[in-house]
Amino acid sequence: MTDPQPGRMLPPVPIPPATYDQVVWTHLKAFEGAVDRIYTDGKGIPTMGAGNALAVIGQDRSWSLRPAAEIGGEIRGDPLRPYRFSAEEWQRLTLCLQALNQGALHQAQALIPPFAPGHETPALNRFGFTLDESRIQAQTKAKWSAARRAVLGDILAEALRRDWSKDVTEAYAGSYQEVGLASVRYNIGVGRATPKATAALLDGDRAALWYEIACNTNPPSNGTSRDGIARRRLAEARLACGDLAGWGPADHAALQRIMAANAEQVAAYRRAVPGVLPFP
Repeated sequence: MTDPQPGRMLPPVPIPPATYDQVVWTHLKAFEGAVDRIYTDGKGIPTMGAGNALAVIGQDRSWSLRPAAEIGGEIRGDPLRPYRFSAEEWQRLTLCLQALNQGALHQAQALIPPFAPGHETPALNRFGFTLDESRIQAQTKAKWSAARRAVLGDILAEALRRDWSKDVTEAYAGSYQEVGLASVRYNIGVGRATPKATAALLDGDRAALWYEIACNTNPPSNGTSRDGIARRRLAEARLACGDLAGWGPADHAALQRIMAANAEQVAAYRRAVPGVLPFP
């Protein structure tokens, strides 16, 4: 096994350990929100807090509720004394999942109203609890930790595939690159890898990494949420690759080549999320 080649890797940009949690929370709160109730997201998935979904998707692409005790433990912060859903509340969640699986977004959101920034009222909460910010932050930690482990695991696997030292993974732990990639996984699902982004990171290809995050992880299946996700992807790309304004001429030229080589896909993406990508 050989040592990693520093000239090839994108140099890790470490986050001071004392500020790591705050960097992550500030980013997640900006794009996931910190909703103190159960709501439905843009796809109709029942969710609470900062993007903490109450349902999981199976191999058959149908959604099912997570166990009531598991969700209740996250609500109360105590798995031994979970919040206990009433029969009416659990039925509401069940009917919401049925509507979700039938593609009936409006029906799902009628059962459990979506988050309404600036227009939230107590009447929109159809359940018998509210979450404070500290509980929401605590809920994000498990999901964030899983996303972080997945990203570092992918980096390790790619490094070993190249016959590099596993020290590569440690170099990126707690870095801005890790946060950018882990945020993508937090959003798209921990089990969905981004191998092209991982390869670009270890290739030291800043432009390719930016393209994979900013343009290649927001498919049409995101529906009406696609515009907001596009803006999130730009923030994630900025975390992982630095601000475009600070790039050198070679990186800018490389990105222009990538955009030109994928002109048809880029044009379709621009039509889907007009005004989001930062240059023509």
